[in-house]
Amino acid sequence: MEKYQFFKEYNILCIEDDEITLNYLEAFLSIFFKKVIVAINAEEAYKKVKSEKIDIILTDIYMPNESGITFIQKWRNEKK
Repeated sequence: MEKYQFFKEYNILCIEDDEITLNYLEAFLSIFFKKVIVAINAEEAYKKVKSEKIDIILTDIYMPNESGITFIQKWRNEKK
């Protein structure tokens, strides 16, 4: 576990549309990361990336309304 301590410096955004899976991911990731920010869909994730300091994004690819890939592409374009 000590070799993963450097993760404690980072905040992670976890996007998952299945609430049970999201809860498990949040609990697991909180062991390693400074702060785990969760979102149930891309719309909620947009709000989080604009209001929180996020270092890493972990996203579900297949989500209703907007895929994780589309979310990442849009966010990268906005960050330029």
